[in-house]
Amino acid sequence: MDMEREKSPIAEGVVRSAQTMRRAPELPYIHIPALLGRSSNPTLSIDPFSHLNNSSGAGDYTEEELRELFSHLDTERAIDPSLHWQYAHRRLAQPILDFLYLGPASSVKDHDFLREKGITLIFGVADARYKGILRSIQRAAEEVGIAADSVDVPHMQSMIGLFGQAAQKINAHLIAAARSDPTGQRKGKVLVVCETGNDRSAVFVTAYLMSMFGLDLVQAVHFVVLQRFCVSLTDDDKTVLQTYQDILQAKRDVTRSQGQPQDGSQGQENVRSMIKRRLSRATSSVQPQQGQGSTEDVFMEVDGDYSDDLERFKGGDEAGQRRDFAPFVSREV
Repeated sequence: MDMEREKSPIAEGVVRSAQTMRRAPELPYIHIPALLGRSSNPTLSIDPFSHLNNSSGAGDYTEEELRELFSHLDTERAIDPSLHWQYAHRRLAQPILDFLYLGPASSVKDHDFLREKGITLIFGVADARYKGILRSIQRAAEEVGIAADSVDVPHMQSMIGLFGQAAQKINAHLIAAARSDPTGQRKGKVLVVCETGNDRSAVFVTAYLMSMFGLDLVQAVHFVVLQRFCVSLTDDDKTVLQTYQDILQAKRDVTRSQGQPQDGSQGQENVRSMIKRRLSRATSSVQPQQGQGSTEDVFMEVDGDYSDDLERFKGGDEAGQRRDFAPFVSREV
């Protein structure tokens, strides 16, 4: 007991007011329910046109650009591959949408596959410090005569700021491909790769579905996994995607509010309040990274009164607001 008292950082006469833990706090577990077993042949569908009104990324494009991106799409379907999936398939690329493929970097060496599927862009998701994947992508693109592009993902926390950049690059290529042929016959197709095709590139493809088609995290993950059965997302990956979902939802809420008539300054205050309350949750698990800007940059600049923030930390009352809490108190004699 004496040894414990010597090691204790608590001063004489001070006690803890609540139970404490010595381990670091953990993020809540994000459960992705399994589709297998729900039916003998689970199938998911994406209707590109019905989802566009609910998507966030689609709002960044004109009506003409959206037609060039999606007018040739039928309803996209993902069918359970478990009955015919083989281990060797993880070394191949699979179509997630009719214009978007996902696979390992090794799949770019199969030039016959690239030509047969009509791939027009190889898009790499990799840490630029490791040049091997990027060199393989560039070499394959030059030999087949197609385009190559990439995003540098040095760490997991940098993904959120790069999801939009990757979507813009992919969509810009698809729009340019559509405009290059006035007959509308030429359509761009993109192969997204990382080292395994199961982690970073899968996260980016999932984020693309969430942004452009308005899917939530669970729907997007299910759709990708049903197409490429070997995809395995870590808890950190799911946390990043959950944060991105909150950001997309906040953008939709703001857009919806701006589309409704507001009463002068009161309307502006409502929008600001909505932004801060929605996005404070989204950034709670995201730390600013060097070169990536601050958390405020991820959102948008919100100027003006910060009384909402003060109210969040006021003392509690019977209405159920945040209560005053002191972690340590003096021992009563």
